[in-house]
Amino acid sequence: MAFDKHTGEELWRALEPRTEMGYSQPSIIEAGGARQLIVWHPWGLSSLDPETGALYWEEPFPGGQAPIADAVRSDSYLLVSGFYTGSMMMRLSPDRPAATVLWKDDGSTASWRTASRSPSRTDCTRTCRRSSRAGWTTARNPS
Repeated sequence: MAFDKHTGEELWRALEPRTEMGYSQPSIIEAGGARQLIVWHPWGLSSLDPETGALYWEEPFPGGQAPIADAVRSDSYLLVSGFYTGSMMMRLSPDRPAATVLWKDDGSTASWRTASRSPSRTDCTRTCRRSSRAGWTTARNPS
């Protein structure tokens, strides 16, 4: 749901909730030549046009009753991770708003979906930290 910041009028509504939406913070990224609103919710990961609410892409990935961790981007990779549900790594398309699954892990075993070497979690994971002056910043995982 998007609102006009001056009037409070509803501009658009998308992703009708089937349960509560969870606690993961939606974020806007620039990828594939477009601004994308990334939303991780209890039934999957979605990318929306932040101006219209139109769906760019969606990947089913149940996040439990309430996804809590935010989606994390590192270059062309997007990672979501849940305590009970495991993790999923997406590769963002460089030329259009789209993504493909690199792997899904249900918390017990990983399911690799590429023939070539897929990036490891260490390659792609970034640690987010709060900076009082600059807002959210990202830094490479030191491991």
